[in-house]
Amino acid sequence: PAVAGHPCFLWRRKASSETLKMVPTPESSVMTILESPSAERNKVPIYNMLEAMVFPPLIDNNMNDSRSKIHVLELAAGCGVHTTHFVSSFLSTNKSMGMEWHPSDPDAEARPSIDARVQRAELEDSVVPANAWILGKSGGTACGDCGNRDKGDAGASQSGNGGDEADYEQHHDFFDLVLCINMIHIAPYEATKGLMECAGKVLRKGGMLVCYGPYKVGGTAVESNL
Repeated sequence: PAVAGHPCFLWRRKASSETLKMVPTPESSVMTILESPSAERNKVPIYNMLEAMVFPPLIDNNMNDSRSKIHVLELAAGCGVHTTHFVSSFLSTNKSMGMEWHPSDPDAEARPSIDARVQRAELEDSVVPANAWILGKSGGTACGDCGNRDKGDAGASQSGNGGDEADYEQHHDFFDLVLCINMIHIAPYEATKGLMECAGKVLRKGGMLVCYGPYKVGGTAVESNL
């Protein structure tokens, strides 16, 4: 994976051939959990990489600065499979360092799914409610809300209306890690430029941007990424 320290417009990924299944949750007739088979397949190897290469230096940085939590922004968080697996795995093996995870997705169906997964996993103390920062111009989504996006420019607006600007500005120089999975290689180039702009604003000194998906192995693209 690519790791950069200083790289907000962001397009959500377009609908793929993968079907997102909707599963009613027992806790609520309103909140519905979406399922992503691809996220279920890759959550373990991605977390293993984060645990081995990314979290150790971030933990050291925070301990040196007397900070008790790692702050993470997960862009294009989808239905929340990665969110709950990564946070629960981190907390189970790191007793001396807490975590504050900020899942972000502009999709109106994805955010309730993230929040419902967090509630089901009892991770509310470590995962804040999913935000709707729109880091880009109108674009397609994986969850099928027809690209209904705010037409303005900014990592500061909310789907369908202006909003969240003050919240976004409060998080400049705030995050230790910005994580973006399976977005760059299936989104317009504008999305990549926006991702770099966003990370440059919200990462604190020593923070990391980690992306998964848009890479070749031995010079050959993985078939699923085409």
